Amino acid sequence: MYIWVMNQKPNTMKIYNHYNQEVTLTEMESKVYLSIKNGEFDDCHANSPIEVSRETEIPMHQLRGVISSLDQKSIAYSGELIGKFNWFILYEQK
Repeated sequence: MYIWVMNQKPNTMKIYNHYNQEVTLTEMESKVYLSIKNGEFDDCHANSPIEVSRETEIPMHQLRGVISSLDQKSIAYSGELIGKFNWFILYEQK
């Protein structure tokens, strides 16, 4: 479960990752996290890379780096979902 923590730095967000460790997300990571969290799947938090790029206005070449960073922090990963690949998925369960 992810819990939002108040912090002093603007444009950052602190949450708990998959291993219940507190992590700080950068502004871009926060935008991507929220975009994935608002995806349209019923059973998990997921969104397509194209939709995330459009919603966050982060170019695809930068988006790959942000997802890599979120994966290292055990927040989100790029994977296959219902036979389609390249979805951004949160480790967090709905």
